[in-house]
Amino acid sequence: MHRTLNSALAKVVTESQRDWCEKLPFVMAAYRASEHTSTGFSPNFLMFGREVRAPVDLVLGESEVSETSVDDFAAELIERQRSAYQLVRDQLGRTAERAKKYYDSRVRQKSFRPGEWVYYYCPRRRIGQSPKWTRFYSGPFLVEKAIGPVNYVIRRSRRAKPIVTHVDKLKPYMDEVPESWLKEESENVNSTVSEDSRDRAAAESSNRHGVHSRNSRDRSHGGDTNYQGNIELPDRPRRTIRVPARFR
Repeated sequence: MHRTLNSALAKVVTESQRDWCEKLPFVMAAYRASEHTSTGFSPNFLMFGREVRAPVDLVLGESEVSETSVDDFAAELIERQRSAYQLVRDQLGRTAERAKKYYDSRVRQKSFRPGEWVYYYCPRRRIGQSPKWTRFYSGPFLVEKAIGPVNYVIRRSRRAKPIVTHVDKLKPYMDEVPESWLKEESENVNSTVSEDSRDRAAAESSNRHGVHSRNSRDRSHGGDTNYQGNIELPDRPRRTIRVPARFR
């Protein structure tokens, strides 16, 4: 709609473009009286149930003369709008299918695997620079994982914040491939898991031996569980409490 209005205004305004506010009502009147390809009707017909008569129609005497009553006119108007809205729904459905078919014919399916390097589409406007010469893609970014069929998690560096983006904003990185940190992280995770398992096994083993030795020691001392043996417990330092001067 905005593109249509701008092109229409460009044909009627002067070279200074200062009278666009004076031309806008007439351009909008022509726009509302024109049939749209997406609906098959004009906005005036869908809004009022009839076409709006222009001054030239009144001059030429082409006016509709209705001899029906108010109730009949209201019922006829409601039925006319109901049938028009149903036709508009059908027309919009066909238009959407045609637009989808046209869009799918130009779409190329893309997919990336974790560990691949890609460029990320992130356009930015900078003061003093022309957008025609601006690089809209930045990178490279490392693909860390896929979220569903079209979303990916990418990251610029190891310390950078991860970004969730759509596959349409990515394209393959064809330059020298930097070092990936995903393999190192997987190796660190595996080593951490193995160390944790070894520590857990050692703790379980020490617990079993400790329980066995404590039970044997308890049996040798008549079941006295408070027996400390030759173990000397260190004296805990007492906490000093400072009394305020007014209470001394």
